[in-house]
Amino acid sequence: METKKNIFIVITGPSGAGKTTIAAELIKRLPNAARLITTTTRERRPGEQNGIDYIFVSTDSFEEMIANGELFEYAEVYGNYYGSQKETLKRMLADYETVISVVDVAGARTIKEKLPFVITIFIAPESIDELAERIKHRGDTDEQETERRMRTARAEMATANIFDATIVNKSGKLNEAVLQTLGYIQDKVRE
Repeated sequence: METKKNIFIVITGPSGAGKTTIAAELIKRLPNAARLITTTTRERRPGEQNGIDYIFVSTDSFEEMIANGELFEYAEVYGNYYGSQKETLKRMLADYETVISVVDVAGARTIKEKLPFVITIFIAPESIDELAERIKHRGDTDEQETERRMRTARAEMATANIFDATIVNKSGKLNEAVLQTLGYIQDKVRE
């Protein structure tokens, strides 16, 4: 799947760290860039659109994709499946100079193992307490779910060093995190 013109970037980190927001900003600022849309079985959040934010499918449909070998990587996260479709990734790497994927930490590790040329960037919160506040303010989790996500986040934070770079997304400093991420990507591409 690799060609000289392609840059494949995987953005990962704990839930609530700002991965999707940073990826959206990167797409606006990088030439000929697009986001690989993840397929999921989770329910849509208010304002999300099928085919734009995620490809929403039933659990049966997702399990059929697994059985048919249609997924490049997939994982079960918080009781829902998430994954990247092989053909979509292949097509996007042929059509765009930069493809950005936003995935959980397990998915990022799988992609890094399968595609050594990928640039992996871990988005970290300023602190674990700040992350808890972000998750609570999103309003899509109850107390028990928030605590479960925090346990997962602590374990994910411990793996940040296996990725190419870690960018801290400080509260109220999104542009700073985006500029650091862009700078890292540009330095990596020049290598």
